[in-house]
Amino acid sequence: MNKFALAIAAAAAVVALPASATTVVDQSQTVGRNALAYLGVGPIISQSFTAGYDNSVGAGVFLSAFNFGTTAVTLKLLSANPASGGKVIASGTANGTAGNWVDVAWAQAALVVGQTYWLSASANRPVVFTYSSRNAYADGQSYLGRGAVRNADLTFRTFANAPAAAVPEAGTWGMMIGGFGVMGFSLRRRSKVSTAVRFA
Repeated sequence: MNKFALAIAAAAAVVALPASATTVVDQSQTVGRNALAYLGVGPIISQSFTAGYDNSVGAGVFLSAFNFGTTAVTLKLLSANPASGGKVIASGTANGTAGNWVDVAWAQAALVVGQTYWLSASANRPVVFTYSSRNAYADGQSYLGRGAVRNADLTFRTFANAPAAAVPEAGTWGMMIGGFGVMGFSLRRRSKVSTAVRFA
């Protein structure tokens, strides 16, 4: 392999590291001052949403200031309304306190962008969630059992992994710079040789 070909090969050897994922908020509805009590019995509380990413790694709901102490909240990600036999895709439990978000995490689950999914919310004791009654989230709806609650949406958010930009390996930067140097040296030498004049 001549120097020119070697330089081209070195310059083309920039290899990107695998992109690392960054956790971001996918869907969210942060408005809500109304109180919705979960008593441990009765219809299942759930919220539908439209996936904006092809995966889910967790979700959160907001606990009303009317709560007291620490509450263990369980959120489930489902393929359909849980009261209609929706399949659980992922779930998680985390402790929350009054007037704060309680976020749960789960292993990354594959979703279809643009498809509707459901979150169900429950707790280890009676708890009060917050919701908006002004149709604040246009891409979903809250439910009590199978019935949609008119213009109501839980105060909720979902999380997804978004791929970060690929970063070239440090060693390959050196190879690329060295390759361009060899290529420049080779071209310069050829230019000098071609202009040399010989006398007999």
